[in-house]
Amino acid sequence: MQRKALWKRHREILEIAATYGAKRVYVFGSVARGDDVNVVTEKGLRPRIRERVMREVLPL
Repeated sequence: MQRKALWKRHREILEIAATYGAKRVYVFGSVARGDDVNVVTEKGLRPRIRERVMREVLPL
């Protein structure tokens, strides 16, 4: 999903995330730069990259 498509569907994405208990949804990395989307929870990030990723996240 490209960045424009992501932002067009952000409400839908947030609703889906909420059904799984997600309270905060962020985009990072490639999507923040306008490429394809990767999805992961904060806890799902490997410790060695978590701090760097969390510095560049954008709230959805």
